[in-house]
Amino acid sequence: METLKLAAIRKLWARLVSQPVVLGGAAILAVLTWQAVTVHFNYHGNYTALFCTGAQWKMPAELDNGTPRVTTSPGYDGQFYRLVAHDPWLSAGYVRYADAPTVRWRRILVPAAAWLLAAGQARWIDFTYMLVLLLCYGLGVYALSRWLALRGRNPAGGLLFLLLPGTLICIDRLTVDVALYALLFLCLVWDEEGRDKALWLGLALCALTRDIGLLVIAAFVLAELSARHFRRAALLLSSALPVLAWYLWLRLTLSYTPGIRHPGLGVTWLFRHTGYGLFMRMMDPARYKLPGVWSSVAVALDQLALAAMIAAVVLTVIFFRRRQAGKLEWVGLLFAALYLVVDAKYFWADVFSWPRAFTPLFAALALGAAAKARRWLWLPMAAVTLRVGLQFGPQLEGVVRALR
Repeated sequence: METLKLAAIRKLWARLVSQPVVLGGAAILAVLTWQAVTVHFNYHGNYTALFCTGAQWKMPAELDNGTPRVTTSPGYDGQFYRLVAHDPWLSAGYVRYADAPTVRWRRILVPAAAWLLAAGQARWIDFTYMLVLLLCYGLGVYALSRWLALRGRNPAGGLLFLLLPGTLICIDRLTVDVALYALLFLCLVWDEEGRDKALWLGLALCALTRDIGLLVIAAFVLAELSARHFRRAALLLSSALPVLAWYLWLRLTLSYTPGIRHPGLGVTWLFRHTGYGLFMRMMDPARYKLPGVWSSVAVALDQLALAAMIAAVVLTVIFFRRRQAGKLEWVGLLFAALYLVVDAKYFWADVFSWPRAFTPLFAALALGAAAKARRWLWLPMAAVTLRVGLQFGPQLEGVVRALR
């Protein structure tokens, strides 16, 4: 009888872990649990600490009150997306507090979704911003699980979405990138199912999440052109139109905003050290004020992650086959080409910065068709994930210390 019960439990468990919706819900619960634990034990229950607001930045009084400030660093990008969420339509003057208004407001999707969910009520926007990101973790696991199932692979692998380097960073710093990764896999599902209208919308939302989402649109278009599907390529290319319209509106609006600079594309790392900036960083590694051997470990893992980045670019090019390439392989190829564009030395200094931009590259290499016969193609992503995971060490230490 006990054997039958165990068999029934195993069968039920196998059925549960093969359901994308269940896996997505489990992902949301896992992320929420970790954030609740670290906020409780490390930040005295104040969830706004996750925005990592630097002490050097001025903030609107209504946001500054009660927000913990980081004194050991300038803070992180989440603090600026928080500003966008509170003033997505540039009507409250929060743009004056942002480091790069052109860049931050271009990435409108997550902040605008938070504003809409809160019905514009300022007291709820921080909560809805975090809620939108939580939904993105679940959506990413759900979409990856469905895509794997469509490819005849184990849908439980969808949980690997939580181990993408950029996903881990977003869990810790509340940046918007996770929405791009989730939408990418959702677009892959809709492409497999031939749902062109949904795919068109998903591609547009990718580019409204982050500028590099335009590379996702380009990858899908190139894949269709390569297959000589010219009408579908034109349809998918048109998904960039609402993105460009938003960019134009933003540009015009900022042009009439006093005290706002307009640095062209809004970035300073384009073609600075093309092809060799990463090597310059490896020759001049970061220095960490960490106790004992941990400083050496961090530097060694930095070097390993940077070497993994080079390997990912090279391997993506080597294993790309135009005639057999699917959409994910084309995404990987264009993000490998991105390496030549964003190769300024300083870009590679922050382990929480460059992995977010190149997570689609690592995902394409680890999950693409070439990885079926070459499981070791997971290694570049694993090396970067390992280095990103080390950043969680102080928080884990704080939790353990508090529990003692």
